[in-house]
Amino acid sequence: MGTVPAPRTWVSGEVVTAGYMNSDINSAISWILGGYPLFKAVQSVSQVLNNTTWTSLTFTTEDLDRDNGHSTSVNTSRYTSQTAGRYRVGGGVTFNFTGTSIVATRLAVNGTPVNGSAEFHGKSNNNFSSARTDDIVYLGVGDYVEVQAWHDAGSAWGTEVSGGDVGPHFRAQWISS
Repeated sequence: MGTVPAPRTWVSGEVVTAGYMNSDINSAISWILGGYPLFKAVQSVSQVLNNTTWTSLTFTTEDLDRDNGHSTSVNTSRYTSQTAGRYRVGGGVTFNFTGTSIVATRLAVNGTPVNGSAEFHGKSNNNFSSARTDDIVYLGVGDYVEVQAWHDAGSAWGTEVSGGDVGPHFRAQWISS
C-alpha cells in the first residue's frame, strides 16, 4: 500500500478508455472499499505494569493488519504508519483488581503523549477495572503510535487477558490524507 491513489485530472476532448477507467477509477474505488490501512490487535499474554507508571502495551496477536504496520515480534507496542494520513486510533486495558483503584489509557505518537487522549476510570468493587482511549492523529510514513496504560493499585499488576471480550486491545484505521 503506502500511497493513496491520486484522482485523475481529465482534459477537454480526452477519450475515456477502459485502460483509463481501470487504472484511474477502479484502483481508487478498490482502495477505498478494502485496501486502506486497517489494524486490530489484542493482548494474549498478560503484561505487568508498575504502579503509577505510564507503560506502552504490547500486542502479539493480530486480528487484522492490512498495511503491515505492526510486528508480533519486534516493537510489539507500535503501529508504524506505511501510509501517511489521519488515523482513528484507539485501545484499552483491563485489570482484575481487588480493591479501589484508578486505571488510565492514553495514546502516544513517536513516544510523545497525544494531548487530550488520556482517559481515567475509577473502580470501587472487586470486578474488572478497565479504561479505553480513542482519538484522531496524523501519522507520516514511519511515525508510530502506541496505547499506554497506567494504574494506582499500589503495586505492580498484570493485565487481564481472559479472552473473549475481556482484555487489552489496539486498533488503527486510516481515514484521510
